[in-house]
Amino acid sequence: MTARLQFKDAIRAHTINLLRDLIMEKIHDSALPSSIGEADKGLLKHEYNRLSNELESLKQAPPMDPLARLPPEVWTEIIRETAEENGVNLSPTDALLLLTLVSREWSTKVIGTPVLWTNIIVGRGDADAQAKLASALYFTEHLEFGITIEVPPCQWEDNLCLLRAHTARLKKITFRFSGRGDFHDIGNAAAGAKCIDNLFASLGHLPSLKLLRGPDGSRLSWDGVFENCPNLTHIYGAILPLDASPTQTPVPIRACRVEAPWCDIIPSLEDFSHLEDLEWCPKIGVDVDVSKKYGSLPSLPVLKRILSYNVQSPNMLGFLKLTEKLTWLSFTIQGDWQYLCDFFHLLGHLRHLQDLGLRLKDMEGTFHFQPID
Repeated sequence: MTARLQFKDAIRAHTINLLRDLIMEKIHDSALPSSIGEADKGLLKHEYNRLSNELESLKQAPPMDPLARLPPEVWTEIIRETAEENGVNLSPTDALLLLTLVSREWSTKVIGTPVLWTNIIVGRGDADAQAKLASALYFTEHLEFGITIEVPPCQWEDNLCLLRAHTARLKKITFRFSGRGDFHDIGNAAAGAKCIDNLFASLGHLPSLKLLRGPDGSRLSWDGVFENCPNLTHIYGAILPLDASPTQTPVPIRACRVEAPWCDIIPSLEDFSHLEDLEWCPKIGVDVDVSKKYGSLPSLPVLKRILSYNVQSPNMLGFLKLTEKLTWLSFTIQGDWQYLCDFFHLLGHLRHLQDLGLRLKDMEGTFHFQPID
């Protein structure tokens, strides 16, 4: 079956074909007057050839396969971004499996590129979820991979058992229950910790794990986490260093999420000397102003990023004074307008700051601002 030709201007192409047909009829019509001589026929043939050339220029070349034209590192990144942010609520694995249906060439290249399969969703899918998980694990070959868990613990056993043979390659675990299993109040904090306990019970020791993002609002045990994940450097998910601190962690912590008040963080500051990324969102207790209670505090020399909510402004400003190389900051100023003035003066200390997200909430009092010298 011949493929239908595509033209840049279909209407003009149709008109040219009609004109060419009329010219051919004139040239070969025996009923025409004999007065049409060879010179006239030559002109008609010339016009026919001109129209043919114009028609040829209107033809569209068949679309070039991007996998054949682009360098592998370029189309690999494009496909990976497309699979992870597809906009149609497909998991990365589902999106990649869909792309294998484009053609045999696409199927071969997508399946034969292990890096595309290293972001795995556990729980999204229907009855063939286990088959998709097994396929993704197989296609990653020898590469490290990360998983996002979207189902509660009661559904883990059917899926997570497939991961046991691959735990030496597992580098990232993220919990995302999409509103069904979040633990936003202290009464359910133990349930979040139970999720982590069940995770370790299902998978055992995780020597290669670098990042753990637990359920929101859960209370995790430093000792329990690092006992099973000795090489963890990024730990999120309502870490509460209230009764234990990571003083004996095998490797320096470079990123974490803390939901403790400022007064509970101060004793652990020395343990965060290698911290580069901090999410600080206290949801329990009273974050009292402790600026007068403590004297000299250890600095955070390599901290570069802070995302903070619900922190009282005096404590946040005192915390910022401990930083030296902060480049990214997002936090809320709440209460007295004087805190905003204090922050403006503090900007002179944050010489490396490049990105700032500042929110004002429930501001009271009178705004008095003194120019900065």
